[in-house]
Parts: sequence; structure tokens; C-alpha cells
Amino acid sequence: SDSTDILRWIDDNAEVEPLFPIGAPEAAILEDQLDRRFGPHARRLIYGELMAHAGTMRQVLPRAGAAWQARVAAPAFPLMTALMRRGMGIDAAGIARSRARVDEVFAEISSRLADGRRHLCGEGFSAADLTFAALGAPLVVPDAYATLLPPLDAMPEAILDLVERYRATPAGRFVQRIYTEER
Repeated sequence: SDSTDILRWIDDNAEVEPLFPIGAPEAAILEDQLDRRFGPHARRLIYGELMAHAGTMRQVLPRAGAAWQARVAAPAFPLMTALMRRGMGIDAAGIARSRARVDEVFAEISSRLADGRRHLCGEGFSAADLTFAALGAPLVVPDAYATLLPPLDAMPEAILDLVERYRATPAGRFVQRIYTEER
């Protein structure tokens, strides 16, 4: 029913190193916290910034679904963005709260990485690493990110500033490394 369930299914059925290592409950705890405390705010922040630039948002929505959805996106753009604003709480106050939360989580992850560790929990790649990288990717836009976003050089200055700000942090560099090495 959600990404955590998918990761647990992979752990139970695939021939990979466990994403939720036995004896390391911290990975599951951090993955859950990131899902709840970071994911909604990261989405609100990036969509809020994109919606402030209608031309860029008009490029994003058709890429985000099936071909029939792309055909519907242009004429339904005003309704779709209105529904997204309402459903995600995208307004000035919501965006400000989300920017503060995203800043807080990036600072926490940067602090966690300050001791030189390569992974957020334990010695190996875990669900916590995957979750932070996936949720942070729209804010960092890693070079290896197969993105729905337009190319960075086509982005408005405000979005470029946001991306550069998060890329410059240890947490942002972590997202880029995970996309490069673990993808």
C-alpha cells in the first residue's frame, strides 16, 4: 500500500542485501520518520516552487503520467493545479513550513553524516538511505536522476537557487552519491 511495503516485499523476496537489516532497527525507524516528517514537506516545497512558475509546471505535469494524461494536462491545467494546491496545502504559509522542515531534515542528515559514515544506518545501504535519496532527489536533482523535471538549465532562477542550496549540503551530496553509486 506504500513505499515501505514495497521495500519490505523486496527484503522478503529478492536476492539483495536486506534494506531493513536484522539487528539494526534504526533503519526502519529512520525510514518511517523520513516518510512522515520529510516526504510531504519535500513534495509541497518543490511543487510550490514549480507552481510559482506556471510555464515550468506546464512542462512537468504532462511528463508525470501516461500518454492520455499528457493530453488532458494542458486543458485541465488550472483545475489540476487548484486541486494540488488544496490537497497538498500549497500556499505561502504551507511552503514556509515545508521549507523550514526540509531545512531541518537536511541539517539532521548532514549532522548524521558528519562523522564520515557512508550510510545513514549501519555499514550498508538500507531503506533509510533509499528513502532519503528518493524523497530528496526532486530538491537536489542528482545528475543520475531520471527526472520528470525539465533540465536544470531550463529551470527558473528561483528553483535553481533552491537546488544549488540543497546540493551544497552534506545531505545533498549524499543524495547525489546514492544516485550515482546505488542506482
